[in-house]
Amino acid sequence: MTTFKLLSPILSAALLVAATSPALADAYSQTPQFGPPSETAPYPTEVVVAEVVEAPASVTTDKNAIGFTFGIGSPNGLVGIEIERALTNWLLVSGGVGLAARGKQFSGMLRLRRPFGPESTVGLGVGVSHGDAYANLQTKLDNATWGNMEAVIEFGGEDFKHRISAGASVLLRGSNCVTEEWTVLWGDPPVPCDETGFRDVVSPYVGYAIMTTF
Repeated sequence: MTTFKLLSPILSAALLVAATSPALADAYSQTPQFGPPSETAPYPTEVVVAEVVEAPASVTTDKNAIGFTFGIGSPNGLVGIEIERALTNWLLVSGGVGLAARGKQFSGMLRLRRPFGPESTVGLGVGVSHGDAYANLQTKLDNATWGNMEAVIEFGGEDFKHRISAGASVLLRGSNCVTEEWTVLWGDPPVPCDETGFRDVVSPYVGYAIMTTF
């Protein structure tokens, strides 16, 4: 009896250990193990690479454009061709050649723009144009150089764009100013004039261009 009392705590402890062994084993299996991985540890067999989808080009991100221009009093004249290069998404430089009422017209323009919706921009442009021109309906100027300023809106898609502009020109210099009076029709000679008298005159113009972008 005395021996049983002495062994009773030991037997109780052994029974407690036996009862909790499965729970301890399960907890151990869920505990992160450190050290080298076992040979049976699973390794990833596939590498997933994320595909980068490039956004399509639009009127707000095009880099180059070429197309036809049309206008009344515009830097490229009545009809012309213009090529444009985007130095950044907001700064563009362009050059063009066209036909005005008195012959060839050459132009250069620097434009600032900013997005106005996903497929359109608004901006301002400044530049110069050169060619023989009419200062008004009766006055001709040779080698006239004009300073131009305009407001612009562009809209279009991935491969093309439209541009509408409205601006004003100021005569910077000219030569051989001649006023053709209506009496010229009856044989009277043209009357020479002073081109400096037209330097303070602001001449409005409008223009339209359709261009392909690349």
